[in-house]
Amino acid sequence: MTWGPRGSTIQSAMSVVAFPSKGATDHRIVLELATSEDLESGMARALELLRADTDAAKIEWWAADEPGGQLRRRMVDGDGAGPHSTVSLGPAGELVFTQGERPRIRAAIAQIATVVRRRFAEEQLAREAGRLARQNQALQDFAALVAHELKTPLKAALYAAADGGRYVEQALDLVDSVLEAARGESANGLTDPSVLLDAVLEELGHAGADVETDLPHDLPVGSTTLHVLLRNLVGNAISAQARHIRVIGSRCADSWSLVVEDDGVGLSSGDGYSNGSGVGLHLVRRLVERIGGTLELTPGADGGARAAVAVGVAA
Repeated sequence: MTWGPRGSTIQSAMSVVAFPSKGATDHRIVLELATSEDLESGMARALELLRADTDAAKIEWWAADEPGGQLRRRMVDGDGAGPHSTVSLGPAGELVFTQGERPRIRAAIAQIATVVRRRFAEEQLAREAGRLARQNQALQDFAALVAHELKTPLKAALYAAADGGRYVEQALDLVDSVLEAARGESANGLTDPSVLLDAVLEELGHAGADVETDLPHDLPVGSTTLHVLLRNLVGNAISAQARHIRVIGSRCADSWSLVVEDDGVGLSSGDGYSNGSGVGLHLVRRLVERIGGTLELTPGADGGARAAVAVGVAA
């Protein structure tokens, strides 16, 4: 320290350098959380600053993936071991500190907990809004699918004066099955694909077409979803005046596929297939996308069409 005029003091450069105060660190953490692109990246920086500020050996952030879900470790900074303490972040989970200056830890968390909870709530709301938007789109798609699927049995009911009730009952059963698919059927309640295909062929009538099958005993997809896929893909082949139809399925550890090939009029014709622009094929494509797959339409080996569904199985 240097003495100045009249007893005043002048601080040397060495005395003013230094490290941010505890309050300054709190401010930096809040700023990182408030301005980060998402909570995940903000928390990564916050944990780094908190660990340095509190001398903790390790800090972990535990949070649920959805409201009310089980907490899982989302992030960790440091690799120390020893006694630990937990500080709640409310709906945003909790922070677990290994060693460190405990009074300082709780004081720091009191400063940042509010902004963490706010960012967490904002992201939860954004995810829920996205889910509802996708659900609304799915409902629109399946409303159109109901109308498309009902067209044939309801037309038949108009002309079948003697037995119209049977066709109407079939139409109502179809509405129930399609609405079940619209609610987002899980992979539970699986049915042998060959059994489903037999039911589809009975519903459609195959107009003398020879149907060859090579299907596994099961596919990791709900029976209602598979029923809708088979009904539309095989129905399109029949509408394309196919005389021979092959239905092939396969599965492995992380994927499964379903292929329907025919020797009908082909994709270039105005009848039958229309290269995916028809209502049925468009909605089948959307249904396949909902279960994480793709639908590809290509010319068949016999001059007809080949519809291939490929789906990856989540780990």
